[in-house]
Amino acid sequence: MAWLAARSAPSVNDLMMSRLDRSTSLDPPPEKTIFRIDLNEDRPIPSATASTYAPSEAGDLAMPSVLFPSMRLMLAAMLCCCFITLSISSSNLAVALICMTSCPHHGYGGDLKWKTEQEGLVLAAQNAGSLLTLVTGMWADRLNGKWMVFVALLLCCVGNLVLPLFAADSFWFAVAARIAIGASDACLMPACNSLITRWFPQSERAAAIGLISGGRQIGTLFILPTAGYLCTRKDILDGWPAIFYLSACISILVTVFWIPFGADKPAKQCCISGRERNFIESRIACESIGKRTDRSRRVPYQAMLRSRALWASMFALVCHEYPLVIMLQFLPNYMRDVLEFAPTKNGLIAALPILCLFVSKTVSSSFSSYLVTKRNMDKTVVCKAFNAIASGGLAMCIFIVPLFDKTRAVYAVVSLCGAMIFADNGMTSIAKTSQPNSNPTHLSEQEYVAICFRSNSKLREK
Repeated sequence: MAWLAARSAPSVNDLMMSRLDRSTSLDPPPEKTIFRIDLNEDRPIPSATASTYAPSEAGDLAMPSVLFPSMRLMLAAMLCCCFITLSISSSNLAVALICMTSCPHHGYGGDLKWKTEQEGLVLAAQNAGSLLTLVTGMWADRLNGKWMVFVALLLCCVGNLVLPLFAADSFWFAVAARIAIGASDACLMPACNSLITRWFPQSERAAAIGLISGGRQIGTLFILPTAGYLCTRKDILDGWPAIFYLSACISILVTVFWIPFGADKPAKQCCISGRERNFIESRIACESIGKRTDRSRRVPYQAMLRSRALWASMFALVCHEYPLVIMLQFLPNYMRDVLEFAPTKNGLIAALPILCLFVSKTVSSSFSSYLVTKRNMDKTVVCKAFNAIASGGLAMCIFIVPLFDKTRAVYAVVSLCGAMIFADNGMTSIAKTSQPNSNPTHLSEQEYVAICFRSNSKLREK
């Protein structure tokens, strides 16, 4: 009888392998609060992963704080701050430019005698700098993500300091400064993609992307009204230069926090607990991300170019970026020249569509994760549905904007807000989420291919 009971009962190895399969599955349903780990949970990890390090006594017993229940939440918050910095540096010129150059409307008096063509070149320079992604996208997974983010923050600081100091001497200094800002974007985005695949299990990536990329809207919401106010304060560093000095100070502040706490993978983070490190590494072990020093890895460019899913993702990305660039870089000019708003009012009203963008991004990313994880809906169906709704609504709202002039400015602003609600209702939360989920091993290379089309559309637009 004892022999029969032993034969019928599952072995310890079978139980461990069953639990291991659940813990390392590519898309496990989230059983706990997002970004948290149960310290009482005794879950095994792959032997290959466990053999790479010894458990940390202090780290295994460390209790998570209320503010940051896990280090990957802290990393997401820091990356969000990096995108806030980048967004501030990218969007500050939109309002500053209308105060830098001379214009007779509502006191937009500037001291720079730039022609319209020169203004277009300054705006396009940032997108030209972002073409550096053609290089950084290929090498992001082989470089240290932490120091790529540091270079991005450094370029933001340098670009914001150079423009107010030397723009009056030569127009080309302003072009060079904006190229540096674009290069910052080229360093930050691929590095962020690489960090997401190495820090977050697949079931958490949609939420992580929503939190991190939300920094773009937070930064824009901050700088647009602030820049509009500083434009009218000639007593504060002569007005518009204060916008760029403030942006540089924010870049320095974020850099001070990023250097000690940022890390390109959990094993290099000094404050992470051993349990959380096990948790992360066990769940991404089966994705075959590999080491950055592995020269035997070959990027399947031919297979990527033949992938219909990748082409659809790139097309959605271009359609997403095109209206956003119009909103971010030309909205203050539209409100000055067409709606004839004063500088302070210009900055405040221009922030409203960005606020709608941020709210839409947050709600849609959470809702899409809910549909996939809780309702077990097919990812492809959810992706197509969100993009269809987003594209149709965006097209309708943008189409009716030219029908309104300054006498019906309220309707124009409402239409622009509606356009931004639809723009990120599907395209940001789904199109940008589909790339990390479709092939996390070569995510940066996917960004490298997509940037060719995205940057070309932006340059042609300018």
